[in-house]
Amino acid sequence: MNPSLFIPIIFRQFPTVFSRTDADLQPTQRSPPSFTPPPDTSPRRPSRTPVHATLRLTNLSTSRVAVFKVRTNRADWFTVKPVHGVVPPNGACEIVVSLVAAAAHELAAIDPRTLPQRDLERFLIQSVEQADDMRGFDVDDLAAFWRRVPRELPSASRVGCRFAVLPHSPADAHVLATAQRMDAFAKLLEARCEEHDNQDASGGSGMPPMLQRFTNDPPSSPRGIDRTIDVRHAHTSGEHTDTAQDEPDDAFAAHQDAASSELPLSPPRRPAALFQIHPGDTLEFTVRPARPGRPAVLEAAAFFLSNASRTHALAFKIKTTNHEGYFVLPSRGLIGPSNAQRIEVQPVKDDRASVNTTLDLQQREASDRFLVEIARVPIADYQELLSLDERARKRELAALWTRSTPGAREKALLNCRIVGAVPPPEAPELKPESPPSLAPQDVEAHLDEPSPWC
Repeated sequence: MNPSLFIPIIFRQFPTVFSRTDADLQPTQRSPPSFTPPPDTSPRRPSRTPVHATLRLTNLSTSRVAVFKVRTNRADWFTVKPVHGVVPPNGACEIVVSLVAAAAHELAAIDPRTLPQRDLERFLIQSVEQADDMRGFDVDDLAAFWRRVPRELPSASRVGCRFAVLPHSPADAHVLATAQRMDAFAKLLEARCEEHDNQDASGGSGMPPMLQRFTNDPPSSPRGIDRTIDVRHAHTSGEHTDTAQDEPDDAFAAHQDAASSELPLSPPRRPAALFQIHPGDTLEFTVRPARPGRPAVLEAAAFFLSNASRTHALAFKIKTTNHEGYFVLPSRGLIGPSNAQRIEVQPVKDDRASVNTTLDLQQREASDRFLVEIARVPIADYQELLSLDERARKRELAALWTRSTPGAREKALLNCRIVGAVPPPEAPELKPESPPSLAPQDVEAHLDEPSPWC
């Protein structure tokens, strides 16, 4: 697979005055160093293998040895080898800067339009000459050497880096384009959190406009998915949808009836909404056009669940009416205060292999639904769950949903939409029948069917 994500790092030297010694190190570049991802890198599956770039340091002195040390303001993004070293007169040393896998995930989610202007990651190169009067300074132990060097003695050279994302195909460009509106969701989440806090402070009972009512209006076009949201506190405990062990929920059928009603139905007023769904109440699955030797493919869709409260956590679980058609990753989990969780809905392997007829797509749009259930979790219980190992956390989450009554949960129903170039049917002489409608009782029956992959 050709890499579709190219992340070069271009080091840019900042003005530096060397006034104390004549053996300072000069960062030099004969060609721009770059981070090139390994062959298995893709926008949806960034590689776990670190990628590297090099920076060459040259000792400008002809008579003195230079000792250097390299530091960075993003130690969680980069590894530097060697961190410190000794360069002989007129000598040079190459520094290998590695971008860790977690940083590659974050860069893949950043708006491509802002990457060329990104100027947040810096490197500081400190150097000092090994003078003849440096008694008691042993360069064999560089860590101890730098602890004994006075702060005012070393000279410093600051180096910055730049990133760029270059799509290699229209399909990859479409994937990257979905990240161009990430900042909007981050700002929306922050605004919702502030609104939630203001409501709690004033004792108001209004709900955010996003959850004011359910109508029969056609859903608006989904906005871009934000992948920059901080999900460090969003812990998940499962990667499969629920099976028949979940109890039937009458509210789900009532919600389905409300969605088809001609008149808006206002839900019961509550102090504040527990969660928000972005980009909207419709999941868009894109059909990747067929290529020579490759059939059309139905791509995955994703949405975000956000916790608008700063004082409590949320537990969530996702159900679907089509157990055999999708994987929901994750299907259960926790969302910390003022945080969000990205949910990815993937067509199962057999369905992803090819998209042969328009009838299959029409049936998906008509019948496939996704139910989101949310339960409030006190912050003390949330912190206790985080302290457990994965197996114990799964067991406690299952017990949490058992204790929770359906009336204490908040729910939302997501529809399915297929977009993109729809392939023609294989047999034009056969006229596809109208897709069957899905009654509310059929939805409940589908939810209780056993799943082959759970």
